[in-house]
Amino acid sequence: MNSTRSRETRSDVRIAKSLHGTPVRQMACRSESMERRDSPTFRMLPAISLAMALISPASAASAALERDCHLKQYASLELTETVDGNLLVPVTIAERPVYMVLNSGAALSGITDEAAGLLGLATKSLPRPLGVNVGRALVHRTITTKGFSIGEVHYTVAQFLVLPTDVVGHPVGEIPVVGALGMDMFSKVDVELDAAHHKLNLFSPDHCSGHAVYWSRGYDAVPISVGELGEIYFPMVLNGQRIETTLATGSAFTTLTGDVANAVYHFDPSSPDVEKQTSADGVTIGYFRAMNLTGDSLKITNAHVRLIEPPNKVCHVGRHSDAVAYEGCSGRHPLELGRSVLSKLRIFIATKEKTLYFTAADAHE
Repeated sequence: MNSTRSRETRSDVRIAKSLHGTPVRQMACRSESMERRDSPTFRMLPAISLAMALISPASAASAALERDCHLKQYASLELTETVDGNLLVPVTIAERPVYMVLNSGAALSGITDEAAGLLGLATKSLPRPLGVNVGRALVHRTITTKGFSIGEVHYTVAQFLVLPTDVVGHPVGEIPVVGALGMDMFSKVDVELDAAHHKLNLFSPDHCSGHAVYWSRGYDAVPISVGELGEIYFPMVLNGQRIETTLATGSAFTTLTGDVANAVYHFDPSSPDVEKQTSADGVTIGYFRAMNLTGDSLKITNAHVRLIEPPNKVCHVGRHSDAVAYEGCSGRHPLELGRSVLSKLRIFIATKEKTLYFTAADAHE
């Protein structure tokens, strides 16, 4: 892979032009209240437009290299797995090394209230209520940092939501866990996630289409869409049905909403092939069914899929582009791939190409 040095781009959703005068899309995000039912790790829904300025590695000859089909790697990061299975990304905030939970199911990133004090970061109250909940707490403040890095990818300015302290884990050694990384911090880079081997690689998005998967000749590819709330989603085939899907690294389980399970797959928690799991003291953990995920060159059989409650009364089951989806609401999709499935996959998110590539975790040339 070719590496490059210093090209500056800017993504500030509060202005209409980049540093080079190129128009950029302004993001309009609507608020929606939501609480995760399947994991203590939060899922955030954006209700404001957060700003960031990214300095990405490149070279003086970057213009000439833009059509170079080779991948140009920006960073290679070792992920740390917590006792509860969350994946921690090493980052730098205000020149201090810290960890953040990788939460691909969140559109926006956040830093906890306690970590803001620890790092000496000032918080700012939002001008109006957002209706965004993390657990039972309402998000109503933001943090703007000057100096934020993920490996060699540097942000001169980055903005975060302020989260309750109890949504992230305990320190790893002497390094604190200060918040969670959503997909906003990866919007200008390509992302390779190899959860099975605890690797996160970041690349320039400037490469030829179809040149993302360098580790295997065979792969699957699906188009990525960006929802109204900033989340990414894509179609997968679950038990023979195309269904809108999101990546949920913040969840231990792969989940399917109960109304879709009933309407499309014709089962519910009382069905004979649904397994009820309980803890040692008899508390119900959840209801699970073995299902199959398939692609052109990949098949995951007997994936343990957990049933969860439907999003709300506004959402109803429909179809988008021939995939089972929710209509009447924003930011919700029937299937979420949690770590139980993601640990079996190696994924490449090509942001400019708007394509998700994936193979089996152990795929190779």
